[in-house]
Amino acid sequence: MGERTCVVVIGGGIMGATTLYEFARRGVDAILLERDPEFGCRDWSKTAGLVRTHYPNPAVARMAIRGPGAFRRSAAMTG
Repeated sequence: MGERTCVVVIGGGIMGATTLYEFARRGVDAILLERDPEFGCRDWSKTAGLVRTHYPNPAVARMAIRGPGAFRRSAAMTG
């Protein structure tokens, strides 16, 4: 971690990894901290087929609605 890291993302689940990706895409100096040595091995890795879009929080609902499109574009986005 550099002395001038602007953002620290805690947790390497789908939300943490996506958040780090979006910061990096925008040129923000960010780092992800994950306690598990096997990145992506927890429960979130088993729920790739689940897309839920009904949430009481409007911001989370918007993220969920946009999620399927991001999954479809993920190969093109990450190479």
